[in-house]
Amino acid sequence: MRKNYYNPATHIGNQPVRVLKWNVAHTLEYVHPDFPKEFHAVLEKHGLKPCIAYDYSERAIVDPRSPDQLVPFVDENKQITIQETFLSMVWAMCYSHLALFEEQNSKPILNRIYGHNHVIDQRAIQDGVHIYRYGVSLVRNYTPWDKTNLPNPEEYDAADIYIEKANGVFVLAMVFILCHEFAHIDRGHLDNYIPEADRPLAEAEADEHAVQTMLRGATDSSKKVNYAAGMLLGFCSLLTLRRELASNTHPHLAQRIEGVLRAQKLDDISPLWGIATMSFKLWDDLHNKTNPRIQWPQGAGTFKELFYRVVNQLR
Repeated sequence: MRKNYYNPATHIGNQPVRVLKWNVAHTLEYVHPDFPKEFHAVLEKHGLKPCIAYDYSERAIVDPRSPDQLVPFVDENKQITIQETFLSMVWAMCYSHLALFEEQNSKPILNRIYGHNHVIDQRAIQDGVHIYRYGVSLVRNYTPWDKTNLPNPEEYDAADIYIEKANGVFVLAMVFILCHEFAHIDRGHLDNYIPEADRPLAEAEADEHAVQTMLRGATDSSKKVNYAAGMLLGFCSLLTLRRELASNTHPHLAQRIEGVLRAQKLDDISPLWGIATMSFKLWDDLHNKTNPRIQWPQGAGTFKELFYRVVNQLR
């Protein structure tokens, strides 16, 4: 049965992802037990505004007419701003990655190698492809979310198991991204001029700070998996925005993704290695379709081995 979760009194915004805005705020506030105390200490020390601004203007993430991009940032007044279109793209990446990896990769491997009989959900694959394309389109061209035909967190049938999974991972992905921005403030990166040559180091420092913040909240095995998936898909979403994996101001994205995975101390067959590898393939198909940078490896024994065979090509 299809249900509508939109409440006009509390869900301010224009896009379906608006129904998860308060979930993100609540999870950030309690990302680990000591975070509220630490957050208020940083507020006082750096003069940070206590609320997160929410921009729900209906614009593409990258507007050729403007130098600004709709990605989370900290302004000169030390207020963190998030934009609804960016959130929509991240949700689309979470749904598509979870559905496509499970149905196109994990289930076929289990069936072929271990003799399982998992039924491949072709509808989930189609939905994964369609929502991925919609998320990609938001980078350059804003169009309203078709809630009738595309998966979304606002109106859906409980039979679509990937929506609830995407909601949970999306919230953690956004919390990780916000922890990264918070880290820039906490580390004093906004208080001092950072030469361009040193900016990748500042970004790496913010990454490490955000990862450690999240890990402090991952208090049991289930949370560890969910938090790791959120951090991973936060970075995988950034792949959608970039044709080049490295820049003068940010570390190599493959290196950043590798750092998140290594911090989790995952076993070699963890599906997170596989999801990350699939994300690089989606990135290559999107940005380098006529001249692929990845030659797909054959005969990798584990997801981790496959990941490193791909990443070594991208370095």
